[in-house]
Amino acid sequence: MSAFTQAEQDVRVAFMPDIHFHNVYGDFQDKQFSGVKNPLNGKPATIRTMAAQLKSTRLFNESYFALRAALDDVVKRGVKFVALPGDFSDNGQPLHMRGLLKVLQYYERHHGLMFFAAPGNHDPVRPYTRPAGADDFLGRDGHPQAIYSPGSAACPRKGKARAGVICSEEVAELGYREIIGHLETMGFMPRPNYLHWETPFDYVSLKSKGPSNYGYKQALSKAELTQRQYQICQQKHEQKICQQQIDASYLVEPVPGLWLLSIDANVYVPESIDADGNVKSAGSGNAGYKAVLKHKPFLLDWIRDVAKRAEQQGKTLLSFSHFPMVEFYDNRSDLINTAFVPGSMQMQRRPGEEVSHQLAKTGLRVHIAGHMHINDTGLRRYSDGHYLLNIQAPSLAAYVPAYKLLSVKAGRKLDVKTIVLEDVPDFDQLFELYRFERRQLLVAGKPAWDASILDAKNYREFAKHHLHGLVEQRFLDNDWPNDIRQSMLHWNGLDLLSFNFLMLESETSKLEDWRASKAWQQARKLVKAFCKRQGMNCRDYERWRFKDFVHDLYRLRNADSLALDDIGQSRMNQYLFLSKAAKARLYTQASKPFNNAAYKDLLTRMAYIYDVFEGFSEGQASNHFELDLATGFVTRQ
Repeated sequence: MSAFTQAEQDVRVAFMPDIHFHNVYGDFQDKQFSGVKNPLNGKPATIRTMAAQLKSTRLFNESYFALRAALDDVVKRGVKFVALPGDFSDNGQPLHMRGLLKVLQYYERHHGLMFFAAPGNHDPVRPYTRPAGADDFLGRDGHPQAIYSPGSAACPRKGKARAGVICSEEVAELGYREIIGHLETMGFMPRPNYLHWETPFDYVSLKSKGPSNYGYKQALSKAELTQRQYQICQQKHEQKICQQQIDASYLVEPVPGLWLLSIDANVYVPESIDADGNVKSAGSGNAGYKAVLKHKPFLLDWIRDVAKRAEQQGKTLLSFSHFPMVEFYDNRSDLINTAFVPGSMQMQRRPGEEVSHQLAKTGLRVHIAGHMHINDTGLRRYSDGHYLLNIQAPSLAAYVPAYKLLSVKAGRKLDVKTIVLEDVPDFDQLFELYRFERRQLLVAGKPAWDASILDAKNYREFAKHHLHGLVEQRFLDNDWPNDIRQSMLHWNGLDLLSFNFLMLESETSKLEDWRASKAWQQARKLVKAFCKRQGMNCRDYERWRFKDFVHDLYRLRNADSLALDDIGQSRMNQYLFLSKAAKARLYTQASKPFNNAAYKDLLTRMAYIYDVFEGFSEGQASNHFELDLATGFVTRQ
């Protein structure tokens, strides 16, 4: 049964992870940096360089505009609830936290929005406040400006700061206590208008109580951070290192029948003790739910109890956290590890199948995650009757910029839509500053980034350019094997097709020798004859290069079916045929044996790469679908 009345059906919640809010026009309260004057509006701007953005998986600066556009869209749609599944700030710095709070409070006061946050690995970066900063803020002279907080190596509390460095507490990375202090009204603490609110540390006393027994004052007394801590330990050689850390998880009922479960899946494992006796912990970025099962078992007990109570009381339970609960690469993770550089594509962030099963056995059915900056749906169904749907919500600060909108429907149905931010007002407001930065690079004789990103006509196009730069400057080097990266990126589509038809006689392993061989010319003739028989135009394959395929692979990985508009159906068909041809060549090796082991190895890896591409295009519905909560079946809409 559902606790919703007919009038309460169609309750909607927007999920916006990975905003990475950067307070572009924020003031340094200590007056250590006054920003760079934006010639467009005369305002002093504190931004990161475009060069830095093109090497990062997120757009630092434009999040300032994208968040407002997304919230305006939410208001326009009449949605009242907005969940923020982690990384809502750049790195939890005071400057950005104040700016974020100001934006959220505006929409809360003027439009009646209610926000519910969950911690991410960027907020907090570590459980306790620590010195931090970056070398790549844009300086007044158009060159990178280093800004660090006191206590960092660049700004030691004793001694002189590194030459040219600005020292300010505004860029310190805040810990749990300070971040929750900023956003306590965004779900982290109880409020009088909540119908129910609890944490994993006080739920035992609430097991037999329903929403009618909720008392704000009682909940407030249980919400003190001193009562929301656990001990985490690690054995290092002969020493056991332990630390008390806050867990910020909570359950809230903002409207009758809807339970929002915010899970703090951060795990910061203690690693060492410094000279002052302070425990130093690892970051949580690659820990995920495997570490939760090991170090936070109390969370599973609580989640299991929450799911049971939700079922008994007829509540619709939507859970969210920063980290994925299910594999997010359309079941191609093992192939990725084989075909690409092992461990690349952030494979260490994948939860194992046993981890997903353990989470499903809690009774949790729907989970919305962030962290990966991708649009994806992962569904796991188990023989014991449990299922778990993990919805990977995209980031507003990456390609494709979007958020998820979940609507509770009659008949225990859940409608899931992906809302793309095509147009963001003022997304180009910083372009003159970027042009200033680029001119200074050229004057200094340094490599300058591709200026075509500044030709973007809308925010989606801008984000697409950003991903292109990220592939060129980071992913190609990190993810792709040397032989493919160094020898094949310039090949056109016809070359790739010809490669599938090669019948090499020699044992040479050099690609340049293969292309100069008679076998290559023969393969070319076979391809053209094949195209003619199939009514295909081989020249279509000559119009693009393998590097174009690489860029489209990342678009598809990030955006799923939303990337099709940027790739085009004709090109997609060519890619898929290329994959089919590679597999066909491998499957016919019995009648046409390989005489060259190096060729067989490379063809096999290329077939795996094509299969990964296919997987990204064939996964569960992600753009718009409906979930039957009773059965766990997903229907594409």
